[in-house]
Amino acid sequence: MKPKKTFICYIDWIDYFDEDTTMEQKGQIFDAILRYQNGEENVKPDDPAARMAFNKIKKTMQADADRYEDVCNERRKAANARWEKMQTDANACKCMQKDYDTETDTDTETDTEFDLTHMIDDIDADIAYWDRVLKGETA
Repeated sequence: MKPKKTFICYIDWIDYFDEDTTMEQKGQIFDAILRYQNGEENVKPDDPAARMAFNKIKKTMQADADRYEDVCNERRKAANARWEKMQTDANACKCMQKDYDTETDTDTETDTEFDLTHMIDDIDADIAYWDRVLKGETA
């Protein structure tokens, strides 16, 4: 299994950690869960009871990982389809375009124009100021 930072822990796993399970067995099960989640494939607790419990948990973890991969693949396909549609038709996916004001707007809401010119002027002024400071021309 590919390592991930998180995984789902189910409350019904408490049955594997009941009062008949020793602390050593609980530790082996927990250690196996973490190592498996971190990408180790052949994780086998030493204790037979711990191994049996972990194998049941492992099946659930693998099913969750498979479902997660399926969801990722579906979302990847949908995003690629949107991207391809947007490449062929600039107006196909308005949700991915930024809403910049144009001079032909006829709506009544207050819009602000997106203008880089004033930002560039401000940056140029800042650069000029700091150049003068570094040369000792401005205190």
